Amino acid sequence: MIPSRKPLCQLIGAGRAGRALALAMSRASYQFTWIGSRRAGNAEKLAELIGCQDYGVGFEGFSGIAEFLIIAVPDNQIASIASGAVAAGIIGKGTTVAHLSGALGSDVLADAQKAGASVMAFHPSQTFARESDPKVFSGICFDMEGDENACVFGEQLARDLGAVSVRFTPAQRVVIHLAESVASNYMVALVRTAEVIMGSADIPDTTAHKILSPLVLQTARNIAESGTLNALTGPIARGDSSVIKRHLSVLDTMSGEYSVFYKTLARIALRMSVERGDISGSKAAELESILAG
Repeated sequence: MIPSRKPLCQLIGAGRAGRALALAMSRASYQFTWIGSRRAGNAEKLAELIGCQDYGVGFEGFSGIAEFLIIAVPDNQIASIASGAVAAGIIGKGTTVAHLSGALGSDVLADAQKAGASVMAFHPSQTFARESDPKVFSGICFDMEGDENACVFGEQLARDLGAVSVRFTPAQRVVIHLAESVASNYMVALVRTAEVIMGSADIPDTTAHKILSPLVLQTARNIAESGTLNALTGPIARGDSSVIKRHLSVLDTMSGEYSVFYKTLARIALRMSVERGDISGSKAAELESILAG
């Protein structure tokens, strides 16, 4: 059941994700009564931004039992923080507790549940910069798993933030988190690889950044608007074997991991091109042979 009023909120963990969520919730008229963080400066700064009077290091200075508690700490600390919050009196009967991990389920909050709390994993499919845009949650998806009361509240919270929410099983959420890590974290590694490749021709990072940033942003827009199959372009999609050979000759002068990286992604792009109907069987075989060389 959705409460008739917004619950009073508390937060443990004022890092990027916790900070962004607290700021967005505050703008959506959620009131925070306490911020806890391992760094006093982070807690104090966030408390000032959202008009929260009480804050502290660890469980210091908490304002009493929480109605809604967000645990925004690294995955390996969630269980112990939840247990500590129970022992400190922050969590009790009637509290709703959420952690923000995409890889862990609500079972990591077992001690909170034993204390009478409703619990959920409430993971935003988003990446957070040091200074987050207030609208960073608009249009994103929260993947959720937990007990009914917590998830019903999570669905309302997502709507209040301009987001959507979907409930998944714990096993599904691990796969989702894997896919999100590939799409987000390894996109950063991918662009860094492109910068390193440019660096092999004495092109500085600053210049590489100017060249690559508009390209990456437009590619992301193309994917968002048309999907990955329609967004794919380049020499593989065109079946341009001569260009691919030139690419591989450059990579031969670099560390072997870059060649492996290129060939692995090229094979995926080749399968996409075949699926899309751009590449014939004979051309696909030719390109596969070049990539295997």
